[in-house]
Amino acid sequence: MSDVSQLVRNASRFREVVAILSKHGLADWLSGVNLPWLEGLKGRDADTQLTTEQRIRVAITELGTTFIKLGQVLSTRSDLVGDDLAEELALLRSNTPANPFDEVRAIVEADLGQTVEHLFAEFDETAIASASVGQVHLAKTNEGDSVVVKVQHPGIENRIVNDLEIIVRLARIAEERSAQLRQYQPVKTAQEFQKTLMQELNYTRELRNIEKFHRNFADEPGVRFPKAFPQLSSRRVLTMERFNGISFSNKDELLRTGLDLSELAKRGANLFLTMVFRDGFYHADPHPGNLMVLATQQASDPAQASADIGILDCGMVGRVDEGLRDELEQLLIAAVQQDVDQVTKGVVRIGQVPPNFDEAA
Repeated sequence: MSDVSQLVRNASRFREVVAILSKHGLADWLSGVNLPWLEGLKGRDADTQLTTEQRIRVAITELGTTFIKLGQVLSTRSDLVGDDLAEELALLRSNTPANPFDEVRAIVEADLGQTVEHLFAEFDETAIASASVGQVHLAKTNEGDSVVVKVQHPGIENRIVNDLEIIVRLARIAEERSAQLRQYQPVKTAQEFQKTLMQELNYTRELRNIEKFHRNFADEPGVRFPKAFPQLSSRRVLTMERFNGISFSNKDELLRTGLDLSELAKRGANLFLTMVFRDGFYHADPHPGNLMVLATQQASDPAQASADIGILDCGMVGRVDEGLRDELEQLLIAAVQQDVDQVTKGVVRIGQVPPNFDEAA
């Protein structure tokens, strides 16, 4: 069965996706695909007042949850999409409305097997946040722990699975028909995103990630991951320790703490280098919103201020085997030593280069 034929299973959503891309002038690469209804979409004028990057962001926002998640991932990959598009995609926000509490209750009780009142001493019915995959409620355990409970949106898994299939099929069509898009390796990117997001849909996997980070950093002062509560968690429900602090994205609040922000940034960078080079297991979504300053002590002298770094949202992780870690270490050493020849050889060994790449040029 061809890629286009397989898309018929999601025909309605596929048409909606293509219509939105066409509306924003982003579907030229689909010309020649043998689907009669595509003809009716041709010739639509995109908003010429917007740049291509802005039109991509607007289209992704209109396409919804899965595409917004993809855009947010690509915003951290300027090596794939370029600086201009990465900067524009960084503006993407998921404005998914919170579900009514009766729907939240139904999921919690179905997954955990008891009533909310029996499971928790307190459970705030109003969500404090709602993202693309789930929403977050404040609660208190029967033992008195202040926690946050992340509950998956009803039906979101089926919608994401369907959209992921469409994204992979569209990537294959793009790679076949557009030389310009082919250079970005859309199929490989789409398949990796599909794998990662499917893992993120399983909160049990995120719980295991948190526990692994706890083990890896058990003897590391100054860094904290939230405690997870396995007995109050499931595939669609995740209960974690509540952190109180200041997000790395809130620069004004951070400045008021008296902390040395450059030193804080250095600590954060070293933390992620430790994950990669020491553990081979790293947090793969380290944007500022997932980092917090905890337990700050204000001081007139920034050198005297102290804070722990809290790390949130461990659903997306990556792994680096020992061989690749060694290669990366050698590449970094060569870069520091400004050894262009060794850097080039390292990139060729580690990365993917065009078949006609001339290493000696």
